[in-house]
Amino acid sequence: MTDLALADANSFYCACERVFRPDLAGRPVIVLSNNDGCVVSRTRDIKHVIPMGAPWHEVRYEAAARGIVVFSSNYALYHELSQRMQAVMARYAGGVYEPYSIDECFLDLAAIPPAERVQVMTAMRQAILREVGIPVSVGVAATKVLAKLAAELAKDHPEGVRALANPAEIDQVLTQTPTTDLWGIGPARARALREMAIYTALHLKQADLAQIRRRLHVPVARIVCELRGIPALPLQTNYPPRREIVCARVFGQPLRTVEALGQAVATYAAAAARRLYAQHSVASTLSVSLMTNPFRPDQPQQHSSVITHLPQATNYPPDLIRAARAAIPQLFQSGLAYYRAGIMLMDLESDQLVQRQLFIADPDVKVQQLLATIRAIEQRFGRGAIFFAATGGPTPAWAMHQERRSPAYLTRWSALPVARA
Repeated sequence: MTDLALADANSFYCACERVFRPDLAGRPVIVLSNNDGCVVSRTRDIKHVIPMGAPWHEVRYEAAARGIVVFSSNYALYHELSQRMQAVMARYAGGVYEPYSIDECFLDLAAIPPAERVQVMTAMRQAILREVGIPVSVGVAATKVLAKLAAELAKDHPEGVRALANPAEIDQVLTQTPTTDLWGIGPARARALREMAIYTALHLKQADLAQIRRRLHVPVARIVCELRGIPALPLQTNYPPRREIVCARVFGQPLRTVEALGQAVATYAAAAARRLYAQHSVASTLSVSLMTNPFRPDQPQQHSSVITHLPQATNYPPDLIRAARAAIPQLFQSGLAYYRAGIMLMDLESDQLVQRQLFIADPDVKVQQLLATIRAIEQRFGRGAIFFAATGGPTPAWAMHQERRSPAYLTRWSALPVARA
């Protein structure tokens, strides 16, 4: 049976940049990480030239020589196009799907007759390309691991859809697949498998399940079952709220003062509070960390953190910002150049099940009204339309470098592309 599909956007970040730039069709494109540090996406035609994760300063001259178009990450654009893409996928999957990442989604095909599944997935792929502008490869199979393999094969298929249903065909594919190419098999597990004389996916499929479970535990045993066509990784259509929320960034330039670091952690605390509020949770513990540049061994180093237990669990940004800023003097060392800061919210619980304190007043109704007003303004005018003064504004001097970022096509009226006849 082929009850599952994996829809995987091809070179997703690059594809998003091409949506509003038809002049880039057929041209090589790469997208860089935060602060334009390294390559996080590249078009298929240059994957043999520009490795994933390559530092930008090491490949910039090669990119210029080959005429490669380079972009800074535009996460707001990628998120919005991902949402639109998944909405089309949900339509074709009857609403039963699991977003695996920003560019991948598992679909339940049980409601579609087996003989029609490839045809339906082909129609879905065409609809995504027509309505969103993103090219997608689709793998259809009985399990998630096999669907991942099929989706990879689909990238070389003329129709962009590949089904793995015939046992002989599946074994032939597994014979040609090294264990390192399997979903869930990293370098350490691949090394352990080689020690057991298991080199290909077919070897792993035929391995003794009890031995695999004893040596490599349940996760790899589940992969073995999946390779045999036995579902061991069910669709997760409902996600529980996060148990921790982390917001950490590298600065656009080193920070050397308490004031600048206070603005940075206030910004990250506000961002973490936004996520906390969105999942209807409150936090009772906050951790702040500071880090110097580990790639500069010639400079003094520090990587330390401090944990603060809040008197009352809260999702109110001013309370979290105040606690984050108070931690900076405890961590700061004069003379150091700080490279990164992070906020972690812990001990999360539902905002409807908060354990109240005897000597602390319950949250003011006006506080909740203020939060709702802030979120409404952000939804209507975008992030940065309103901000806390402690953050230093929407574009502080220490913000990360994004010199090559494309316009905010979908979130700013002034950035809308203009069509000329």
